[in-house]
Amino acid sequence: MKEQKKELSKGLMDGISFFKHTLRLATHTWNPVWLYAYKKSFLHTHKLRFHEGILHEDVLFTPQALSYADVITVVPDVLYFYRKRAGSITTDPIKAEQSLKDYFFIAEELYQFANKIKYQ
Repeated sequence: MKEQKKELSKGLMDGISFFKHTLRLATHTWNPVWLYAYKKSFLHTHKLRFHEGILHEDVLFTPQALSYADVITVVPDVLYFYRKRAGSITTDPIKAEQSLKDYFFIAEELYQFANKIKYQ
């Protein structure tokens, strides 16, 4: 059985190691974009932008950004408070069909991205 950790250890690691490490977290909260701060030059160098018109755009954006990251610093401090609101993606069942369609789109995009970077 896979070990379930509750939090990340502070320190430095590369993006791929960070991604693998976060998959072992009990919360599985590696993908929200608000967990990260990026240098503008990093985003420009790797042509990283949100894909417009889809739900869960951070599920597509974050793995791509982590794949390019040479160094990630984990800061143990709480710097963000998450607020749920009525009508958001996570609370509106009407958006369920669009959400599912977008997850299939994201899965295909990440598959293509993984194959692209594999051969670089």
